[in-house]
Amino acid sequence: MAVSLEQLIGPPILRETPHAVVLIDAAQTIRYFNPAAEEMFGHPAAAMVGEPLDRLLPEEARTAHREMVAGFASSGETTRRMSEQMGIQGRRRDGSLFPAEASIARIDLNGETHFVAILTDLTKRQRLQEQHRRLAEILEATPDFVAIADTDGEILYLNRSALRLLGAPEDGPTRHRNLANIHPRRVARKVLREALDAADRTGSWEGETALLGAENREVPVRQTILAHRDRNDGGRYFSIIARDLRPSLEAQEELHKLSRALDQAADMVWITDTAGRLEYVNPAFERTTGFSAAEARGRRMGQLLRSDRDEQAFYARLREQLRRDRPHREVLVYRARHGREIHIDETLSPVHNEAGAVTHYIGTGRDVTERLALEERLRRLAYFDPLTSLPNRAHLEERLSQALTVGEEGKALILLDLDGFKYLNDTLGHSAGDDLLRLVARRLEDQTEDSDLVARLGGDEFVLFLDRPVDAEEAGRMAETVLGALRRPFQVAGHSFPAGASLGITLFPQDGREISSLLQHADTAMFEAKKEGGSQYRFFSLSLSRAAAERFYAEKSLRCALDDGGVQAHFQPIFDLAEGRVVGAEALARCWCPDAGWVSPARFIPVAEETGLIHEVGAQVLEQACAAFRAWWDAGFPLERVAVNLSPVQLHADSLPARIEGVLARHGLAPQHLELEVTEETLLGDDPAPLQQLATLQGMGIAIALDDFGTGFSSPAYLKRFPASRMKIDRNFISGIDSDPDNQTILRSLLVLADGFGYRVTAEGVETHAEADYLAGLFCQEVQGFLFGHPQSSADFLETLRRLGTTVEH
Repeated sequence: MAVSLEQLIGPPILRETPHAVVLIDAAQTIRYFNPAAEEMFGHPAAAMVGEPLDRLLPEEARTAHREMVAGFASSGETTRRMSEQMGIQGRRRDGSLFPAEASIARIDLNGETHFVAILTDLTKRQRLQEQHRRLAEILEATPDFVAIADTDGEILYLNRSALRLLGAPEDGPTRHRNLANIHPRRVARKVLREALDAADRTGSWEGETALLGAENREVPVRQTILAHRDRNDGGRYFSIIARDLRPSLEAQEELHKLSRALDQAADMVWITDTAGRLEYVNPAFERTTGFSAAEARGRRMGQLLRSDRDEQAFYARLREQLRRDRPHREVLVYRARHGREIHIDETLSPVHNEAGAVTHYIGTGRDVTERLALEERLRRLAYFDPLTSLPNRAHLEERLSQALTVGEEGKALILLDLDGFKYLNDTLGHSAGDDLLRLVARRLEDQTEDSDLVARLGGDEFVLFLDRPVDAEEAGRMAETVLGALRRPFQVAGHSFPAGASLGITLFPQDGREISSLLQHADTAMFEAKKEGGSQYRFFSLSLSRAAAERFYAEKSLRCALDDGGVQAHFQPIFDLAEGRVVGAEALARCWCPDAGWVSPARFIPVAEETGLIHEVGAQVLEQACAAFRAWWDAGFPLERVAVNLSPVQLHADSLPARIEGVLARHGLAPQHLELEVTEETLLGDDPAPLQQLATLQGMGIAIALDDFGTGFSSPAYLKRFPASRMKIDRNFISGIDSDPDNQTILRSLLVLADGFGYRVTAEGVETHAEADYLAGLFCQEVQGFLFGHPQSSADFLETLRRLGTTVEH
């Protein structure tokens, strides 16, 4: 006889249970569907019997579920519980999913294995758990102290704020297990005996008490105790909520301090109603205005202080500012009690009530009368040069900004730099220099029209801004006029002399529309005029701009190379023709830049000399040359000398001899191991300093060589003054010497001249055996050039010496 599930369990149980009951066979086909299942899934039982269980499951979970049931069937287990943690979900008729919990039992019906699933919808439980979680989060997030205790005062719960107030760790054990422990002894008795009893009788109790905080310090609190009864067992418990009163007490103290501060403040403070009538003024207000608080009360500021302002317009501006939620600040002119004019820098801010409505205005102010007068004097000083009374750079830039904003075309800017001004300062003194600058300023003003502006940028730099329609021709005529005016002698310190100047001209708008670019372009043109000898003017051009940019990037690259070890000494051997051996090396500066690779000395040496970086370049090359020479000696190659080039600029440094002496000592070299090469340029001019420096260096035992001889003036008169022991003949006179009769004639003359002055001679740029053989028959003692070796690093030079020794066949 076949037995159904209802017969096995009982119809009332299956139909009345709130749990869904689903019976499936071994093929997981639904064989029974109780009313609770109909309600849970939304399917009628008649439609579900005979359907696969998959219809009650999410599509993505069906395969796993079938495998689970199959595994359960083969496991020998009779029951299995599928919890929420396993991610069980049911699928309703409308396609929505819900969390579920299931218990599965295996039973035999009519000799076949079936499975009974009892399912519970966990949606409500999860919602309740979520509510509990949110309540817990609220309790933990509230800044107030919250605790729960039983009727004996035993603490069941403390929130995070409570633990912090009590100084207890948030995640560790706590000693605060009873209300008696968290209150001072005098308070604990009141709370346990009176407060809990009152709360139990009336439902709540409220009062000011104290808690024991960290290190048992008393914390004043406002405490509320609420009584509760458990709905299930009727048990009683209490919730305790306490608010730390320290901030409130501190606020009261701050308010008291604020009141005292207002009375003692140096600044004026006043409070008005919304109509502007004064309700309060502090003593500083009384001192500043001369009116007492009684006299001020009930009157408007403008009425009290006889302001000329339009009160209606003023309050309209005030309301507009406050509408934008901004305080209103303005410097206003008032008259104090005795008619003295005062300037008050005042700020008005609204005072809102709890509803956000403006109830009052609070004003603060300071008498800035003297400050404004001082600022006016400082502004005058800030915009005019104190020495010449001309407008200064700030004034010029402001004037340019105004003029160029209008957009009118055809304006010109002339930058002027006096030639030789430093020499005058050094010769006659700074007082004479100042006198000349004042005279130049007046003369420049005499050459300009009323619309023009003459300004002094600083030092000996002036600017003429032609603020009128001018073209290049007119600007050039003005430059000529200025140069002519400066050529007329100036009388300074009992001397009469003209003043030369270099002028750079830039035009608006073709040379630029920005102040900075116009000034920069004028400076570029002026620099070009000075570089070409001075006492002339140059117009700015794009080619000048490119040249200035190239010079800027060359200087930048050189500075980077100096900082990063990019300046290196390479060495070319010096060969003695008579002895047939390498006797020394010339150190040649080379520069490596990451952006440009190896940079030619013809590019970076002029930039180094113009910027003063030649001192650092020379210092690094000298250091490397002496270190290399020491290394060659230590390796067994005792050369006679290493030659280092010296720029004329370096000879103006007073510290040069001491610096060279220090380098020699640092590397253990004798002075005769170093030779310094200088060009004929050093001999030019009347400045005795370079020759004195060379004489000093020669007196230290350092050899001096005259480099590139024959390419400059080559005057015997200069040679007579020059403290040198060696002459180096330039490559131009060596090239093709074996077949060029003109070069042969020049070379013989130079060699005779050198021999007459007692100079040893080194020929540079020897590249062929024929050239070397020809020189061997003359008075030329040494040669260097590609025939004997290219410039190379110190390490490579040492390897060359190791490979060849010091003897070189030619």
